Amino acid sequence: MRWHPLRREAGMTMIEVVVVLVILAILAAMTIPSLNGFITDANQKNCRAIEKDIANSYVEAFVDNGIETPGTLTEDYKKNCAKLLYKVMREKGSAAVYNSSTYKTDGIYTFSDACPNKGTYTITFSTDYRSIDITCSVDGSYK
Repeated sequence: MRWHPLRREAGMTMIEVVVVLVILAILAAMTIPSLNGFITDANQKNCRAIEKDIANSYVEAFVDNGIETPGTLTEDYKKNCAKLLYKVMREKGSAAVYNSSTYKTDGIYTFSDACPNKGTYTITFSTDYRSIDITCSVDGSYK
């Protein structure tokens, strides 16, 4: 077969390959930042879901254990509520263990190993210790 100057062989030239790669790079540059936003939103939603689960689990455990709120809040009552909180946190994956040195008279506890976003949960008891408010150092608070 003879070579003809206007006839090309099958395949792509180097310029065509470079043009395709440039187009793909532009498309990737446009989509990657939007994917990062989706990942951040998913992590925040996951953290909020865990916070809500912890709060609901505490209330359920409070009711299931038949703890009655006394007229005046005694230290024993507060300690029992703190023990219950630590039990709930252990069920949710925290390695924290309750002992007499972990009891806090102000009713504010921190757990650094429960947040999936590497934050710290600060848990505050309500005035009657029947519910809790949770604040994550990374994603804010759940009420």
